[in-house]
Amino acid sequence: MLHRVSVWNLRADTALDADVYSERHVLLLRKGTVLAQEVIDRFKEWGIEFVYTRSKQFASEPPPVDGVDTYIESLAGKKAEMFTRAGLKPLVTEENMTKVSERAGVFFEYTKTQPLDMSKAFQLVEELSHYVDAKPDSVLKVSGKSGARTYYPQRSVATTVFFLLLVKELVESFQELLELLSSSLLKDIGQSLLPREITQKAGKLTDKEIALIRKHPLLTEKVLRDSGGLGPDAIRIAKHHHERADGTGYPDGLRGPEWHPMSHFLAICDVFDAVSTDRAYAKGTNTYQAMGQVVQMANSAFERKMVNRFVRMFGLYPNGTFMKFNSGEVGVVTGQNHANLVRPKVKILFDNKGNETAEPIPVDLTRNDLLAPVKVYNL
Repeated sequence: MLHRVSVWNLRADTALDADVYSERHVLLLRKGTVLAQEVIDRFKEWGIEFVYTRSKQFASEPPPVDGVDTYIESLAGKKAEMFTRAGLKPLVTEENMTKVSERAGVFFEYTKTQPLDMSKAFQLVEELSHYVDAKPDSVLKVSGKSGARTYYPQRSVATTVFFLLLVKELVESFQELLELLSSSLLKDIGQSLLPREITQKAGKLTDKEIALIRKHPLLTEKVLRDSGGLGPDAIRIAKHHHERADGTGYPDGLRGPEWHPMSHFLAICDVFDAVSTDRAYAKGTNTYQAMGQVVQMANSAFERKMVNRFVRMFGLYPNGTFMKFNSGEVGVVTGQNHANLVRPKVKILFDNKGNETAEPIPVDLTRNDLLAPVKVYNL
């Protein structure tokens, strides 16, 4: 088994088991070279931090799976700290997410007494668009302080963030974007007109309750139409976010080209966020598993080309995915290589014994053929 060994721990007479390159990718030494102390000292001068060897005198074999793996998975509550250590930033800060979700909650207390004020919806999604910090090192997870009162608003806001990133380059004007984002934010407003004991039920819904829940897109359509301020396309996009390309969705059982492309994108974002969010009846998955579920729905519930755009935007291993490598080390995805989505950029945070590295070690997997992910942690 290959071990990544710090040059400061190397000893003379160690044989390399991988070529050594400079920062500019110039070949310095070939695999099989036996190192002299003078060469090891040069490595330090040249800024080469690690080499690969099969020698067991520097690094022990990784401990049993239920050793390091159990420890890493126990760190779920410290993800934010590990993200910070790796230089990852949230798409939207918890503070801003909480603020927008609380204001969005006003819409979800709609009771038919008066029309929605769409100008406030436009104002809120415009503010949200300024909060989104979509950089290459942003974590694909959006969350604020949770609670029963903020569940639906926060879900709608999170879905709207993903929708914004997916479609912002496809619209012709900022006003069109605001309409689309408002449509996303308010797509489940019809839920507010259904009994809370059903919409917030922790157990399994009965067939009768499911039939009632499936009426909420029609209720949403009516609320948005009666309130004014949104065009017919935006209302249709909100109404049809539970449709599916194979005709199995609701409320109209649309198929393929009958389904508005923007509503198609909104449906993908909604599924991704729903699967990766804790609900009353199920714990959310990590974003890697949620992405996998979206990919599995291609060519059935969703059209392949739509899913491909979503995957190209966020990666098969979304930023913030914790993974174990064949070296036994553990790291987190910090960036994407869009030409090769299965080889993202990562930072190693733990060695193969579960100890934190002195500093996060950046690795671009497209430039390192020796490292490969062997496990994704459900963090």
